[in-house]
Amino acid sequence: MAKKAATPKAIDLDAEVKKALLTIATADGPMRFAKKAGGNPSLFAGPGGAEAKRVIPACTTGDDPLTKIVGKDKEEKIALTLAGVTKVFDTLLASNPPAPTLIRVLDDVMNGLPDADRAEKLSGFVKRGALKMPAEARIEYLRDESRLGLIPAEQLDELLTSAEAEAAEARREAARKKKAADEEYLRCLEVAKQSILREQQGEVELLKELLKMAGWTAELDRFEPITLPFPTDGNVNELRQAYADIIAGIWYHNASRGNRELEQGFRNVLRNVGNIAMVGDPGEEVAFEPVYHECKSGGVTGQPMRVVYSGWVLNEAGGEYVIRKAIVEKVS
Repeated sequence: MAKKAATPKAIDLDAEVKKALLTIATADGPMRFAKKAGGNPSLFAGPGGAEAKRVIPACTTGDDPLTKIVGKDKEEKIALTLAGVTKVFDTLLASNPPAPTLIRVLDDVMNGLPDADRAEKLSGFVKRGALKMPAEARIEYLRDESRLGLIPAEQLDELLTSAEAEAAEARREAARKKKAADEEYLRCLEVAKQSILREQQGEVELLKELLKMAGWTAELDRFEPITLPFPTDGNVNELRQAYADIIAGIWYHNASRGNRELEQGFRNVLRNVGNIAMVGDPGEEVAFEPVYHECKSGGVTGQPMRVVYSGWVLNEAGGEYVIRKAIVEKVS
C-alpha cells in the first residue's frame, strides 16, 4: 500500500507579516529587507528565500502598503507606514517597548504624512503611545515642537498635567527609596563600627592584662583613658600588627632574660592568637632566610643556622607581616 503523502503545513501569512513588522518596529536600529554588503542589518538573508518571497510583497505592495523604503544604497531602511503601525500597534504596546522605540515608530509615520493629515490620522496613536511612556519621557515627547498640533490643545494640556503629576510622584518615590537605602547603609556602617570597636576594646583589655603579668605597670598609662582609632575602611590590620608587636616584644623581653615562666606564658598566648605562626623552635636547625631570620654575625641565604629565639609572623588577607624575626646563630 502506497504511503500517504504528508499534508503541507498551512502558512499563516498574516502572522508572518505581523512578526516582520514588529521586528522592524522594535529593532535597535534601522533595518532593510534583504542583506546587502555594508548596509543596515537585514530582516532576511536574501530576497530569494520562501518566507522573504511571501512577506516582502505583502509589506510593500497594494493600495495601502504596510512599509516604505527610506534612503538609498547603504542608508536604505524600512519604515512603517500608517497602515503598518495600525496593523501592529496594539501588539507593540502590549510588549511594553522602551520610549525611544515608540517615538521612532511614531516619528517615522509622522514624517511620511502630509502636514495637513498628521493631526487627524496620528492623534490617537500619539496619545496611546505617550501614555505607555514613563512620565518624564512623555512630557519631553509631548512638548517637542515637531509634534505640537498633533493633539488638540485641551487634550494636550490634560496629558501634560497628568504626566507632570506622575513624574513628581515618581521623584518623591525615588527620594523615599534613596533615603531608606541611605539609612540602611548608615545602620550597617554603625553596626560594623561597633563590632570593630568591641573587637579593638577586647584586644586592648587583653594587652593590659598581659602587661600586668609582665610587670610593665608603667606602660599601662598609655591606655588610660583608652582612645580607639576607627579605620575608615573597616580594616584593623594595623591595630593587630601593633598589638602583636607589643606582645612579641614582651615575650622576647622575658625570653632573653631567662624568665622561663613568663616567656612560656607569652609563647602560649602568641600560639593561641589566630593567624600568628611561630618561626622555628629553639635548638632547631634551619636554612637561613633573611626575611624570617636574624643573625648577629651575618649570614647568606640557605646557610645552616640554629634557632636561638623563635620568631613570629602574622598572616593577614594582604599577606604576611613579620612581627619579630627568629634569632639564629651559625651552626659550628
